[in-house]
This record gives sequence, structure tokens and C-alpha cells, in this order.
Amino acid sequence: PNKYRLCTNPQIYMPDSHPYAVNKPTKFSDEVVRSMIIKELFVAKQLPEIEGLLHYMIGVKGKWKKHYFSVRKSGLYYSTKGKSTSILDVVRLLEWCDVNAYSGSVYKKKFKAPTNHCLTLLPTGNIDVVKKHMCHLCAKSRKDILIWLHGIRLAKYGTQLYEGYQRTQDLMPW
Repeated sequence: PNKYRLCTNPQIYMPDSHPYAVNKPTKFSDEVVRSMIIKELFVAKQLPEIEGLLHYMIGVKGKWKKHYFSVRKSGLYYSTKGKSTSILDVVRLLEWCDVNAYSGSVYKKKFKAPTNHCLTLLPTGNIDVVKKHMCHLCAKSRKDILIWLHGIRLAKYGTQLYEGYQRTQDLMPW
């Protein structure tokens, strides 16, 4: 299922800056590239550099703003000064322990988003708190939002993703 595509075909979820991103030619076979990325993500526990311009909106009736965001193990950060990722110029928008990530398809219609390629980060807890503090992120393409979504999953769950995949593979009869 799509749930495990990050483990079966990880290169499609690597940002363009990654050396084994799907759009970069390589002298290695797909299986070798897959193995190298799996080791990088789940053995060495290295998070790929996922950063870039996104539109975002907090709550249900907020305004869409554009900032330079980055995914880190501790949370989602945005820059207060252009594309700077200096520790002095970034602010943590949220921590992974407090939110769940969901993707959808009607953002333009429902939230007046710049594109339909969006995801929502919902905080856990009371529904009134959730509506007030949910965060919508919007990218320019479906590929970009999937990279962000899987980067967030990697930052939040880490090796649990691969362990779950391995358990299901062990249960398969082939």
C-alpha cells in the first residue's frame, strides 16, 4: 500500500537537493539507491534537508502567508529573514509530538488556498483548540507536498516507519 512507499521507493520522496533524488542520474541501480537511502534515513537516522517556500495559514479563517520553511527533527521552522536558516533567524512553528499531518484535495475551494497541493497539521486535543491552531501548508506541486508530508512523517516517527514496514513484510506469505 501507499503507506509503505517511503520504504519501497524512497527516492521519489527525496528533495531535489538530495544526491539520490529521482530526477538525478546515478550510476547505481534503483535497488542500490533504495538501500542507500534506507540506510541513511533509518540506520544513520539522517533527515533529508527539506526546506523551501510554502504558503501557510493558521486556523480556519486566517490569511495565507508565504515563508521559507524547514523540517527538523524537533519541529517545523520558518525563517523570519528570507531564506536564512541561521538559528537566530528561524522560529519553531510547532513540535511534532503535538500534531498529526493530513493531506487533502479541496483546499482552493474550502480555504481559498493558492493551490490544491496542501497538507494540514492538526494539533491533538480539544476540537476548539484544534480549529484555532491547525496549520495548513501549501506547495506549488503535488510532488513537493508529498516530499514535505513524508519529511514530516520521518521527523515525527523516524525508525518506527521502517520497523512497521519490516513487520508487515515478515507476515507476508511470499
